[in-house]
Amino acid sequence: LDYKKCNYGLLNSDIASLDWDLILSSLPCPSSKFEKFIQILSDLIVLHTPPKPLPRPSPPSKSIRQLRRARSRFTKLLVSRRASFTDIHSLNCRIRNLSKTIRGSYARAERTLLKSPHTSVARSLITRRLKTLSGIPSLNHQGRVVCSDSEKASIFLSSFLSNFKSSPHVSFVAPHLSSPRPSSSPFQDNDLFAPWVIEHSLLKLPPRCGFSPHLANFLLIKKCATSISLPLSIIFGDSLRCSGVPRSWKKAVVIPVHKKGNPGCPENYRPISLTDPFSRIFERILCNRIKLDCIHKLSPHQHGFLTNRSCASSLVQVVTNYKIILKTHGSLDVVFFDFRKAFDQVPHALLLNKLASFDIPPLFISWFSDFLSSRSFSVKVNSTTDPSSAPIFSGVPQGSVSGPLLFLLFINDLLISLHSIPHLHIAAYADDIKIYSHLPSSLQAGIDLVSNWAASNDLPLAHSKTSLLRLGALNPHYQFHIVGSPILVSNSVRDLGILFEPDLKFSAHIKKSVSLARLRSSQILKSFKSNNPAFYSFLFKTYVLPILEYASVIFCLAPSSSLSRLLESTLRTYSRKTLQRCNIAFSSYSHRLELLSIYSIRHRRLKAQLLLLYKFIAGASHFPNLNSFIRLSSSPRRPMTLIYLSPLSDNFFSFILPIWNAIVANVSSFLSPSQFEHLLDSAITRF
Repeated sequence: LDYKKCNYGLLNSDIASLDWDLILSSLPCPSSKFEKFIQILSDLIVLHTPPKPLPRPSPPSKSIRQLRRARSRFTKLLVSRRASFTDIHSLNCRIRNLSKTIRGSYARAERTLLKSPHTSVARSLITRRLKTLSGIPSLNHQGRVVCSDSEKASIFLSSFLSNFKSSPHVSFVAPHLSSPRPSSSPFQDNDLFAPWVIEHSLLKLPPRCGFSPHLANFLLIKKCATSISLPLSIIFGDSLRCSGVPRSWKKAVVIPVHKKGNPGCPENYRPISLTDPFSRIFERILCNRIKLDCIHKLSPHQHGFLTNRSCASSLVQVVTNYKIILKTHGSLDVVFFDFRKAFDQVPHALLLNKLASFDIPPLFISWFSDFLSSRSFSVKVNSTTDPSSAPIFSGVPQGSVSGPLLFLLFINDLLISLHSIPHLHIAAYADDIKIYSHLPSSLQAGIDLVSNWAASNDLPLAHSKTSLLRLGALNPHYQFHIVGSPILVSNSVRDLGILFEPDLKFSAHIKKSVSLARLRSSQILKSFKSNNPAFYSFLFKTYVLPILEYASVIFCLAPSSSLSRLLESTLRTYSRKTLQRCNIAFSSYSHRLELLSIYSIRHRRLKAQLLLLYKFIAGASHFPNLNSFIRLSSSPRRPMTLIYLSPLSDNFFSFILPIWNAIVANVSSFLSPSQFEHLLDSAITRF
């Protein structure tokens, strides 16, 4: 169906004219009510949405037809005994001229198309040229190469099924959900799933089609947010009250997403669940309510899947702590844990017990109990979906809305217990947990606690992937053990996408990022023939800058340092070659940046660091114990001046505070985020 040409006015009118209370009240359970709603909605969608016309291949242009005839004639002349040299030379010249004309027309069409690179057609062309998206390649399975998508789907189904527990876990007792449990705040399901609440959530959906097992995709749901909010309010409220989840919400289509390693190996993929969009809306509203009541109970050292927390905030925190401990004690040991298929191995009964310990209303827990039971999945590879499905007896669905929050609640007691060990520091991003200390006894106690917790919570550790990083010249090289086996010592460890080395200078990571950015820049220049500087600027910002800028806030580099110059080198070379391509005279680096409307890598990194510091101060980003590092000046004339409380250490705050104080020296009141960003643009030079 062509959803862009749907008559949404008439569709909304027809949906709103129905008496949904009467239609749904006669049905016995939430599942039948949802099926009836989808049936009526699908009929109305088909009525008001025209079918999408089948794409017809456009006939070749006149020049291409002439070129084909000329080449055919040229081939015949070459084998003909009566062909003269003049005829062959004349026809060869005609072929060259026609080829040049066709190449010119392609170049003009490309330039016209790419004048607006944000359009879907232009994006599609860019993606094809750069090959940034690709399907699942051939798989190497049991000594043979598998190319068929249906066979790949069957292989992935078996591989993903092995990630889960083979039967329901019964050694834990689920909470008794029928008994009342006191809650910190009164709960009314009518308020939770009021039509205006649902409409507000629907309007936040992305304006694209997305995945849907029925005809109502994200685009249509958003366009019909007001009219469908009433029937959804009835269905959602009934689902929560009855603790009954519609059957279709328990079925997931899983797509394999490559993690790392050989893409031909099925074990190097993670399963991402595609679920019903209406289920996602229900989960989002419910999870937002749970977060309001439970956010203060979650460990402050957990940075994953939570508002105002990110990889950057986690990395800045741990690197700052590393440097302070090294400055004070001279040595530090860091242990990185790896849980084996953590999201897929969570036992449901124990998870429900832990939800009850957070004082989550029993009605919510009962709904999640039904939501997690009797789930199944099938696998989709490219455009082929395996007809068979497999049951799921454990885990939280990866790719769902509630899955990440459920996992954070499940693992939270481990972080709280680790925090109670003296001189032990922790940091977590979902299941990526690291503990570090200058005292070997504290670190070994933390290792034992994690190992015992993993065993008692039926969430196995991958001992071979648990690694130790030793920091500091005075490190005593103490040997740590996990379940009686020595932990593997690594010279470098990748943590949240950043390669950590003992010197904490990130030189290996920066060199690898620059190498990848240069490769992508070269690919861009080889793939396009446009002479529009703005287009090349757009491509660099979209496809190269994210490689160079990921978590760059932790790089405290002097502008004249070799690593800073190395990070800048990619943009220097790209800007020079771009202007050559566009027939613009050679100019200085700063002038090239102005022509391309790009700020230097140093400028962008410094601005990102200052904005992150602003977010820390304003509470828009999370940094535990910020008051032990910095505080605002008490002077009313300089309200944004910061005072550093640990002057002996060399870290993020000691690097950025002098620059911050110089920029805000003449500021008489605390600036809003937009005002502060404007101040940075005027205070930091483009280069």
